[in-house]
Formats: sequence, C-alpha cells, structure tokens
Amino acid sequence: MNKFIVKSYDYIMNCDFNRIKSGKRINLNNKHYTIEYYDKLIEYFNKKEEYEKSSIILIEKNKRLNFKSNLENILKNQKY
Repeated sequence: MNKFIVKSYDYIMNCDFNRIKSGKRINLNNKHYTIEYYDKLIEYFNKKEEYEKSSIILIEKNKRLNFKSNLENILKNQKY
C-alpha cells in the first residue's frame, strides 16, 4: 500500500525558502529552481508580509541571473 503525504502550500514554500537560503539551487526532486519560481516565492512572501524572506530570495535570484549572464559573456568571448 502506498502512503501519500499531504503537505500544505505554506510548508512547501517555507521548505523551498530554507533550501534557497542555505545556498541550494535545486529542490528535493533534484530540479533547478526556475526564475519564474523565484518570482512566485517572492510574491507569496510579499502577500504574507514576510519581507525579509522576500529580500533574501531576491538576492539569491539576482546572484543566479548575474552568474548566468557572466557565463554567457565568457563563452561568447572565448577564443578557440
């Protein structure tokens, strides 16, 4: 018999926040958090008026965006 564990939306969002805060960029299913998901987390915590969590997620999102653009620049300027 399979057992299903039902988790609340709030629980999932807080677990993902804790993973992002600790520097992990993948969820429990080993999939990368998308930029859209970062935006969803920011919106969720803003609606709950937990602005500190929103700002932490925004900082991590910006780090990820900067890394991606920096990597593209490196690859573009690479000489073979």
